[in-house]
Amino acid sequence: MDRIKKNRDIVLLGAIFIAVLTFRYLVLKEFGFIYTDSDQSIMWQGLLNFSEGKFYEPRFYGQNYNSLLEALFAVPLYKLGVPFYKALPIVTSCLALFPYLLLSGLTYVKKSRSLGILILSIPLLEPIDYDLLTVLPRGFVTGVWLASFGVISFFYPNKKWALFLLGISSVLGFSLNANSVLLSLPILLYFFLNNIKRLSLIHISEPTRQAEIS
Repeated sequence: MDRIKKNRDIVLLGAIFIAVLTFRYLVLKEFGFIYTDSDQSIMWQGLLNFSEGKFYEPRFYGQNYNSLLEALFAVPLYKLGVPFYKALPIVTSCLALFPYLLLSGLTYVKKSRSLGILILSIPLLEPIDYDLLTVLPRGFVTGVWLASFGVISFFYPNKKWALFLLGISSVLGFSLNANSVLLSLPILLYFFLNNIKRLSLIHISEPTRQAEIS
């Protein structure tokens, strides 16, 4: 019975994954590959420069809010012949979906299969405005993408390397886009509350240890 349930969950997870990718493809096809604005044209220029090996100082293109990380990641697709107006939205979509895929996969394997499936279905429940916003390359999703690596600390709350990963991903994510705090702040709070008892014990035991030594 448990094996049947496990197989059913795998099929359901796969079906939702395909649905997420299909819906994102439709958003790309009907919107992302068609519409653009000044942010996209600057990103195209960045992609062209990066593909030619030309790297300039930060904020060279006049946008103090855009790291052009999406343009850098789009270089392999562009080199393979994918037009820049398609390569960039594809990369942006991948970065936007990555946090859901990462958290869903880890939750499915390490915590709860049902909860992992539920998390994976979230992109299908978002308002259409969210999909339109996260398909246009404008530096909006890069901060959250980088900060999302901090969710790994949920599954290793007592590991020092998890604390380091959470800290570095939160700082770097914020440096790319301040909207990353919407993800990193709850994770940091959880990590703090999960370890506050251990920190209190360390604080209490230190005077006791000194008294025993004296």
